[in-house]
Amino acid sequence: MKCAITPSSLSGVIYIIAVVQQCVFCCVCVQELELYKEELLSKPAILVVNKMDLPEAGEKLDELMHQLDNQEDFRHLIPEDMVPSHFPTFSHTVPVSATSGLGVAHLQQLIRQSLEEQDAKATERQRHDKLRELRKAVPLAPGPASPASPKWGLPYQA
Repeated sequence: MKCAITPSSLSGVIYIIAVVQQCVFCCVCVQELELYKEELLSKPAILVVNKMDLPEAGEKLDELMHQLDNQEDFRHLIPEDMVPSHFPTFSHTVPVSATSGLGVAHLQQLIRQSLEEQDAKATERQRHDKLRELRKAVPLAPGPASPASPKWGLPYQA
């Protein structure tokens, strides 16, 4: 069994498994990611289920989705030392076939959408951080009645 995890500190995590694998395997991948770089677990995650061109792939996908919806019920199938501290949550589960191309365009759209959302959040976070720094560095000027008020910037008084 192989699991490809493509971590990125900028955007998110994409888990790629074969349709014949079970949810248990997703948990093992998450546990490996916890050991590698735990902060990646807070990033959006997409589960890509490959080999959808195989016979009975639809049934296997249904089983996998059932396991993902009821992960706690399948905890006993995971070796104790491989149980992650958090069960995986995926923003999307995308069935694909690398052989036929099924679902690849949809996956590309979801990745693009996820990157756009992460960029918007990062931009807003940066704007907020810069504004907070500015507020610390430049306090609000006292009101016009205060003797410490600067004369510049106020209407001219003769």
